[in-house]
Amino acid sequence: MHVYFVRHGETEENRRHVHQSPNTPLSPRGVDGVRTTASMLRVVNPDLLISSEYTRALESARIIGQHVGLEPVTNGLFYEIVRPSSFYQKSIFSFKTLTFVFFSCMRRNNPSWRYEDAENAVMIADRAQRALAYLESLRGTRQSVVVVSHSVFINVMVAYMCRNTMLRITDMLGTFLRIGKLKNGEVVHLEYVGNGAKGLCNWRIVQDK
Repeated sequence: MHVYFVRHGETEENRRHVHQSPNTPLSPRGVDGVRTTASMLRVVNPDLLISSEYTRALESARIIGQHVGLEPVTNGLFYEIVRPSSFYQKSIFSFKTLTFVFFSCMRRNNPSWRYEDAENAVMIADRAQRALAYLESLRGTRQSVVVVSHSVFINVMVAYMCRNTMLRITDMLGTFLRIGKLKNGEVVHLEYVGNGAKGLCNWRIVQDK
């Protein structure tokens, strides 16, 4: 089974490098970018199209669906990591953002710690592992799955796909701060290659040419 994680198309907030709310729409440039991604995904012949419920992801998924002949199915596991709502429209490079990232990493094993109304590291890890388990449950019934999600959460899922323990501090910092590495509309191609055997990684990253 092949899974194609797609980061949603660009928004105006992405261009301004600010935190955005769940209902942020795509920009015109974002719409054009997703159309390009969608035309590339047509050749993988997906048989399931999953989307985060956030507006920018669902708009992206609907564009992809028009090209591949599928209606997107929303799934509550694949939304972006929840930042404090007080951060909306604030710079992702602000001191408060760095403080949030720092304390999230330092208190990554504390399930009761919260920074305002944001998810903590335990909640994020649990959701990422449940998302991967859900995708694994599709093996045997699906061959090619497209999932439209968000930069940091895609990075988190990739980080957890071969481990069952909490990420180390360095790994968490890298995951949080790698927000710009995965571009809007970019695709991460994973293949499920395992059979669930204990101690073995069931996923591999495919380097498409």
